[in-house]
Amino acid sequence: MDKYVIAPPQGSTNNSVGASDRKWKEGHFESLPNWQEYLAESTGYGIVSGCETTISGLTVTVGAGVAHLANGTRKEIAQTNITLDNADSTNPRIDLVYINADGEVAKVTGTAAASPSAPDVPTGGISVCNVTIAAEATVGVVDDVRKNVTLINTTSHYGMTGDTSTNKYNKFVDMLNKNSFIIIDEPVLIDGEQINASDKIIICVGRGKVYTQNGIIISGDNNKISVTLEFSNHKGLYVSGNNNLLENCIVYRTEKATYPATQYNNGCLAISGINNKIYGGEVYNGGFGIRISSGSSQSVECAYIHDTFTGILVGSSIDSILRNNTIININMGSSDGADGILVKDPSRRIKIIENRIDTIIEHGMYVQSSDSIVDNNIVSNCTSCGIKLASYEDTESGFYNENSIVSHNVCYGNGDTDVYLQNTCINTLVDGNILLSGNEISIHAVKVSNMEYTPNKKITVINNKCISKISIASEGNIVISNNISTGIEKSSSYENDFTRISDNVCSSSIYVAKSNKSVVTGNKCKAITFNSGTNTVTDNYIELEKDYIINYINDFSRNTIETSGFVIKQSLNYTNLKRFCDNIFYCSGSPSSAWVTNPTSGTLKGCIFSGNRFSGCGSVSALNIYGDYNLGVNNISDSTNSAPINIRGNNSVVANNITIPNE
Repeated sequence: MDKYVIAPPQGSTNNSVGASDRKWKEGHFESLPNWQEYLAESTGYGIVSGCETTISGLTVTVGAGVAHLANGTRKEIAQTNITLDNADSTNPRIDLVYINADGEVAKVTGTAAASPSAPDVPTGGISVCNVTIAAEATVGVVDDVRKNVTLINTTSHYGMTGDTSTNKYNKFVDMLNKNSFIIIDEPVLIDGEQINASDKIIICVGRGKVYTQNGIIISGDNNKISVTLEFSNHKGLYVSGNNNLLENCIVYRTEKATYPATQYNNGCLAISGINNKIYGGEVYNGGFGIRISSGSSQSVECAYIHDTFTGILVGSSIDSILRNNTIININMGSSDGADGILVKDPSRRIKIIENRIDTIIEHGMYVQSSDSIVDNNIVSNCTSCGIKLASYEDTESGFYNENSIVSHNVCYGNGDTDVYLQNTCINTLVDGNILLSGNEISIHAVKVSNMEYTPNKKITVINNKCISKISIASEGNIVISNNISTGIEKSSSYENDFTRISDNVCSSSIYVAKSNKSVVTGNKCKAITFNSGTNTVTDNYIELEKDYIINYINDFSRNTIETSGFVIKQSLNYTNLKRFCDNIFYCSGSPSSAWVTNPTSGTLKGCIFSGNRFSGCGSVSALNIYGDYNLGVNNISDSTNSAPINIRGNNSVVANNITIPNE
């Protein structure tokens, strides 16, 4: 025997089992057969060799190979056949073939869908391949996703021993060209041009850290990067390409940046391309924290972003997601653009879900993208509004914020409106939010006076709990339903038809301006008033706090009105009231005049007053109406007046009314 496998104890010339026939030599380790392969296997996690895949019909053959399991076990994989389930009759499906935690080849059957996704790899598993199976197909298509990890050279790390004054850019690039796995476990300085790299794993461990002045730009696909990086100029780590994972990266500027003129172009961490993912980590002190520059299907999840000018900036992206991030203390420079999340047009279909946003100089989030979802976020202590949707259209792009949803968010402590819709928002849904900031308006759809853009259209506000008023400026159909608020206002900025306000609970009044053919029904409030049009008011519960003016109402029916002495009036010679039926009136005090009246010069014509019930009239008339061709029938009152139902004018009829003494 001329090779030692077991090293001697420190200071000994004998090996650790006591043999003294051979002295230990440092070179003996290098003479071990295949030692580099063994070391690679001991530091990697995945398929070391083999396991190539072929397919025949729906049977996948995984060739023999070697894998290093998650628990540290080296496992020789025998050739295995896996038969997949039959195809779906309607939609395609993606199945996963993998090596499980016990080292056995197994499968996970995916879910058939119009746009299917590959199943997640079970805990402790190693991907071998994905198999796409078209609807009704008898043959699958294999996408080989084996992950092969090798060591960088004869040591298990790449880095410097505390020297950060020498630029190791060229060495770093050379290592990337030769190896797929780089571990940085000491501080290192890297400054240079764009780096091209694909299918690499780059991680910092222990004291590992990257210093850079002008940033690191990596271009390529399928990289996994987990680094700590400090930059001193404007750019940190920028990654472009497809299917890259930036996991638990810590990226920060040496000194907190001052307000830069190009704040949207300089920052900590940026991605562009397709299907890139930032997961976890922390960024701070940059112009922006994280930026999705361009591309599609990107994601930023579980990141901690603080002390930047803008938290997360989405420049131009489609089908990307921002989820479960914490964004606080966005407090640098001017308030213009200092948002927790800023999504710029022409982005589309952005999902902003389950984020925590707090202490922001301007907006908690400012979303200019269409078809986007803002759901289940907590937004608090923003100087301006909590959640803002808007668009900045121009004659070239014709961009509008269309079909977006703001739902199930909680907002509190914000300095302005909690949910703010700035023209042009079209077909926008605000649903199920809890809005507690306590300003004058909780949900505000507005027309900005110095922006002559297309009006807001088709705004729907439902199921919200607001501590303040709801105010909507919009053309087209407006629906405001099942909300709790201090009041509701359809503002006078735009004219519209067919506003529907239903089943809301308001501690003050409902006011509808410049609207025609609107319906206000099923609400509880203090009053319901209009300033134009012919509108319908039915099935409401109204607690009057002052005399109630019912101009511009065509149908006032099945309402319950309770008052301590205030009455209902028409203040104008308004002729369009046609139906005043089946209402219940209750007065706990003394009415100041007839329950319902109009001007003595009234021109009200052709209105039916029928089936109403008046209680607490005292000595005043229940109805005191002036005009021709009106009908008062089947009403009940407890008025002691000699004319309890008093309708004056030519060709008017009063019949079958009942007076019941007030007991």
